[in-house]
Amino acid sequence: MDKQQETKITRITIRINNVYSRLEFPDFMTREAINNIKSWVKEYLSYRPTGYMYMPQYRNKNWDGFISLFEWSSGKFLTGLAPLVQTCLKNHYIKCAIIDERKAPEPMRNPIKLNGIDPRDYQIESTRAAVQQTRGILDMGTGAGKTEVACAITQYLGLPTLFIVNKKALLLQTKERFEKRLGVEVSVFGNGKYEVGALTVASIQSLKKHLSAVKPYLNNYFQVVFVDECHNVSNNSYLKVLNQCNAYYRFGLSGTPLDRTDNSNLYIVGAFGPVIYKVSSSELIEDGFLVKPKIIFAPSERYGGEMDVYEFNKCHKWQDVYYNGIVTNCFRNELITQMVEHLLTDWGRKNVLVLIREIEHGRILQEKFEKELMISVPFVHGGTNKNELQSYLNQFKKGRIPILIASTILDEGIDLPNISSIVLACGGESTIRSIQRIGRGIRKTEGKEDVVIIDFMDDFHYILKRHSQKRMRTCMREPNFEVHDLRETIKNKVNV
Repeated sequence: MDKQQETKITRITIRINNVYSRLEFPDFMTREAINNIKSWVKEYLSYRPTGYMYMPQYRNKNWDGFISLFEWSSGKFLTGLAPLVQTCLKNHYIKCAIIDERKAPEPMRNPIKLNGIDPRDYQIESTRAAVQQTRGILDMGTGAGKTEVACAITQYLGLPTLFIVNKKALLLQTKERFEKRLGVEVSVFGNGKYEVGALTVASIQSLKKHLSAVKPYLNNYFQVVFVDECHNVSNNSYLKVLNQCNAYYRFGLSGTPLDRTDNSNLYIVGAFGPVIYKVSSSELIEDGFLVKPKIIFAPSERYGGEMDVYEFNKCHKWQDVYYNGIVTNCFRNELITQMVEHLLTDWGRKNVLVLIREIEHGRILQEKFEKELMISVPFVHGGTNKNELQSYLNQFKKGRIPILIASTILDEGIDLPNISSIVLACGGESTIRSIQRIGRGIRKTEGKEDVVIIDFMDDFHYILKRHSQKRMRTCMREPNFEVHDLRETIKNKVNV
């Protein structure tokens, strides 16, 4: 019997559990045939991270550049990848039998009645999809009300539930939302409080730090787990926690779940399974739930950093390119200042959020704004005192602060619906962060018709130019995002 015939008639077993599944082979199968099948699955569950060719192990020829989520010796893989494994086997004409060893808890099936809101149609549909599929990713654009959907799922199931957030600032915000919508007491695990209850909101940092203490609850108590902003799951902290969590119902929430630029989406699918429901920002704009963003890419064509121009043009190291091209580039920072001034004076925008990545960049812009615009401008970042941060955010929400500079602490979850304009001074190539930052401004409030987003087309270095083009393409994929390239506008005016 040749190898092709052997694999055609062989039935492989996939044994499924809540966290991991594994391949099992019949006793009569030869070692060579088993290794062939394992190599196919390993290849199917592998990816190369961005920049692998620059990593020392690859350059020293000690690594082929691939990261695999298939454990060769045991045949284990994350359960969310089981459909991919089935597809791989099917492509090689191999039949497989599924043995599902998971024990499904009996849901309470409570009627969904959220205090203060009537769920939107798509929120009801996504809730229905979640409880039917039992695990998966809810791909819901910023402003779709992911937390409301999580509240509805939690209410319907009525099982011990863990909701994981990735920032301390979101702990109390999420706790308050659940208590408001469900009218129940919510426990908090993080930020100095370490409580576990029937409904627990926890920070991923605290769960990892106290993993040994919380492990029994992860193993045997929680039957439902949600991960907010699940695109972060390839982070090692999430994997350590989720691999100990034996919950049957597993859901990832994000508006950009599988848009990672480092190619590590397999981890996210492995933890939760595939996307089971999707509603885009454009759909929400079309239905009137969000306002339309007007995204303007301003031409940034001059270099004015600390490095010599000739050396900068030859520079390939990202940290140096970013520092000299974004942080200390005096021409670009002057352009940012001019755009902020236009927003305030010419366009009548009252709440302008300026987003940066590096603390030094925020300090430079803060000093520049205060000197040239004659306005006191707060700058909030990870080191800002918690009470001071909340005070600035509240003042900004009430319109008492016209400009707020913020670091990446505002990239996820912080609710500032009154934003009239956002200046993306930070650059970068991440499509996830691009959409999230725009999403900060498109939430609808009374009297708000649109939001102006200012980004920059950095043409003075090939890496920064590529990143700018990628951000523009990301915006243009959304049919209800209005995108303007000022380079083209200027060119057309000159030609006229």
